[in-house]
Amino acid sequence: MRAVTNVFFDLGGVLVSVDLAAGCRRIVELAGRGDPEAVRKTMLDAFQPLLSTGAMTPEAFHAGVCERLELSIPYEEFARAYADIFAPIEGTWEMVRLARRRFRVHLLSNTDPLHLRFIAEELLPGRFELFEHLVLSYEVGHLKPAPDIYRHAIERCGAQAEACLFIDDLAVNVKGARACGMRGLLFSSPERLAKDLTQVAW
Repeated sequence: MRAVTNVFFDLGGVLVSVDLAAGCRRIVELAGRGDPEAVRKTMLDAFQPLLSTGAMTPEAFHAGVCERLELSIPYEEFARAYADIFAPIEGTWEMVRLARRRFRVHLLSNTDPLHLRFIAEELLPGRFELFEHLVLSYEVGHLKPAPDIYRHAIERCGAQAEACLFIDDLAVNVKGARACGMRGLLFSSPERLAKDLTQVAW
């Protein structure tokens, strides 16, 4: 079996924790009305897939959610409430730094411009410089576990699929990577990841 030369990390749930419910509550507070669960469902079911594949602009996302739920919130306040839902998982970032000593390290994420910008510019400025390539769903136009996003990642790093290892906290996404010939690890904690990486790649 070909040795691992490239490691791809997921973002949400692996490098940062996600509290979407908190963002939905803040949106309701800003509007002075509404139901956080209705906000969550509307965003996830109707609009976020479009935003996360580049088929909708952040401004259209804001307008669509507010119109559908009859909310009145200025764009900048809405964008901040929507994006400020993350916290770093520092143990995994340490694994990124360690992995860079031996592998080419990349990011492969289902994300959108508002979330990515907040994390990269406000929450963790400079951290994304640790990655050689950023494979982002809103730039690629596909969401995991669709095969095209994994194929794009493999092409970007210029390696054979079996030399690429993908780490994600969702089993369906790891399964999708394996279906494209990549190796996959299901993330549960930085401590577990350290052990799994040692067995699979080191």
